[in-house]
Amino acid sequence: MSEKETAGEHPETESVESAANTPAQEPPEEVSVPEEPAETAPPEEPAPPEPPKEKPAKPPQEAPSPPPAAVVPPQIIRERVVEVREEKKGFGRLKIALILLALLAAIVVVGVLTLNVQISAPDPGDSYPYTTTYDVHFPLAQPVTIGNTKMIALTAEDEMIIQVDQNPGQKIVVGEERKISERKATITVLGIQAMQTNFQIYLKYLGMDGIKARFYLTVKRSDDIPQFLIDRLLPPEIDARPA
Repeated sequence: MSEKETAGEHPETESVESAANTPAQEPPEEVSVPEEPAETAPPEEPAPPEPPKEKPAKPPQEAPSPPPAAVVPPQIIRERVVEVREEKKGFGRLKIALILLALLAAIVVVGVLTLNVQISAPDPGDSYPYTTTYDVHFPLAQPVTIGNTKMIALTAEDEMIIQVDQNPGQKIVVGEERKISERKATITVLGIQAMQTNFQIYLKYLGMDGIKARFYLTVKRSDDIPQFLIDRLLPPEIDARPA
């Protein structure tokens, strides 16, 4: 048998072989189509608020009638009048008392400012029942005036010499007491004599205290006078303190 016949007899076989020799074709690529955004519905407008409902007007209330005035008994009125008068009297008394106290305070202040102590010769024959003693320190060789009496303390070993009013000095030893002077004090206030008393001054030598001479100074008086008036007789430089 010839080749042509053979080929003509098996046409299916050739088509299969040609198909096997043909390369396989790739499938076409898929093209993505962009999706269109969905249309959004416009927001709904809020409903307008409802107008407030008007409250029904209340009917006007009638003003309450005032209560009838209470009738005050005449006796209570009289008692109240008496109380008011007493209160006014009490206030008047208090006002007068305050004025009197203010005047008294003013008089005391003026009296203290015008207080004066005058020293003179004593009246003879008086006794001296009132006594006040002070612990004092005299600076050496310096004049000290007590009750218008000028004194100077001078030391000489164990002795002390007290010179009074430029008179010759008096020697005084430790433990010895001497009368230094005798005077009269007249106290005046606003130029008016208030009181007076005779007084004597005594010194008792206690020895040296550092650079100062220590004494007990005793003031004897014929009449009792306030302590602050006696203190006015003593100068600050002797540092007088009640013994």
